[in-house]
Amino acid sequence: AIALNLNRKVDDAESARKHELLNDRRFRQALSLAIDRQAVIDAEWLGFGEPAQIAPGPASEYDYPKLEKAFTEFDPERANKMLNAIGLTERDGEGFRRFADGSRMLFYLNVDQSTNVMGAVQMVVEHWADVGVRVVPRERSAQLFGTEKFALMPDMMTMEDGSSHNAVGGGNFMPQNAHSQWASAWGRWYWMDGQVGSPKADIVTDVPPEGHPILESMRLYDLASTVVDPRDRMKVYEPALDIAAENLWSISIATPPPVLMVVKNGLRNVPRSLVWGFIDGQFLNIAYPETWFWEEPSY
Repeated sequence: AIALNLNRKVDDAESARKHELLNDRRFRQALSLAIDRQAVIDAEWLGFGEPAQIAPGPASEYDYPKLEKAFTEFDPERANKMLNAIGLTERDGEGFRRFADGSRMLFYLNVDQSTNVMGAVQMVVEHWADVGVRVVPRERSAQLFGTEKFALMPDMMTMEDGSSHNAVGGGNFMPQNAHSQWASAWGRWYWMDGQVGSPKADIVTDVPPEGHPILESMRLYDLASTVVDPRDRMKVYEPALDIAAENLWSISIATPPPVLMVVKNGLRNVPRSLVWGFIDGQFLNIAYPETWFWEEPSY
């Protein structure tokens, strides 16, 4: 997945223009529509997966198609119209769009070197170039990637797509802490109890504007976290998923490919297939390992 940095540091006129555009949900929606996801899936993942945003997917009992399929259709014509409507109508000699004030537009996409996704990233930036948005990918070591993230320096970053199967997806749909790649400062503010007025959070300079939808997502997360039954919890949290579907806090490409697991010969009662993910606090526990047994036990 790709995170557009909503808390991008502003230290000059160019970064201010980037900050404004990255926080315009129409810009994020247009970039999502410009991606030919099926082409990426076929070329990079051998056809495994379907176009999707990060969401509780079809393998999860909390499947939420409204978010999963939000702005995932390949529609460059609509993307171009949306970018024009924002005011990005002027282009340079290479056909790339300029900022609304006529200045040159160039975004950098930081890629974590350890994730091996550069092939997919290169295809995505080419799709964005087709609608006139110039994005240059930059590989970063894991250490530098993290340092720049916490310093709010990147325009965009790759992010691990957890495709949350959990009833309440936490950091995918609201920034829980400073580790959030699309809103690190807001996450830090939330972690320091800024939403309840704690003075500890006063050190955070970039806070959610009054009335911003992320504040409602934070409220819903806190409320859902008090509900014991996961299905009831999901009902409470569904409006936050609707907010994510409209705002596209991140831009994902596809549902995760299958994960192969090795089971030793003679180990019985292991399910043939499982959902691999964080589901209600469990990973392999959902396979009920207490029921596994050896066909020929040795003592």
